[in-house]
Amino acid sequence: MTRMARVRIPMVVLPLCGLLLASAPDESRFSMEHAMALNTIGAVAVSPDGRWVASVVRGNDIVKNKPFSNLELASADGSVHRSLTSGMHTNAEPSWAPNSSELAFISDQGGINAVSVVSVTGGVPRALKTGKQAASRPRWSPDGKEIAYLAAEPLTEKESAADKIHADDQRTVDEVRHPVRLWTIAPGGDAKSKQLTSGPRQVDDY
Repeated sequence: MTRMARVRIPMVVLPLCGLLLASAPDESRFSMEHAMALNTIGAVAVSPDGRWVASVVRGNDIVKNKPFSNLELASADGSVHRSLTSGMHTNAEPSWAPNSSELAFISDQGGINAVSVVSVTGGVPRALKTGKQAASRPRWSPDGKEIAYLAAEPLTEKESAADKIHADDQRTVDEVRHPVRLWTIAPGGDAKSKQLTSGPRQVDDY
């Protein structure tokens, strides 16, 4: 068993190493432009069945001075590698479904951090209706029927209107107007989220 583990690790990492070097400028001297163009590996998540490794690959758009990240998938034996997301958005925090068939993750493609789900076979990720507040920390329930996540309570219409009017004003904030709550949502695209926690204290992690 020890020998198999030592052989498999490089096979999974090698395809990812290619991603790290693919966008580096073709020049002989290493420069700041080289450093900015290098991709880096962030969070790594192994599927419950041990067959897949999902990773967050982070890069930088040098022209727009904007970081981005995408999800990459590799089989544990190194024979399969595919991109699950693409583009210049932030896609991060991968979380495996219990049956290892899908990944929940956080994406800002819709303009705000929201929970999305993508199949291990690829395809277009489906964005879930997690509200107008930024979501984080997606986690599947043991039966795979729900995805939990963190997000603040939504603003009221009056608060939203006031925020737009005073968007450029300096303001002193001495309290949390809308604490972060724990929510759940079914992985189907049309499901509505449910708030699980309330009260004066917010949820930082779970």
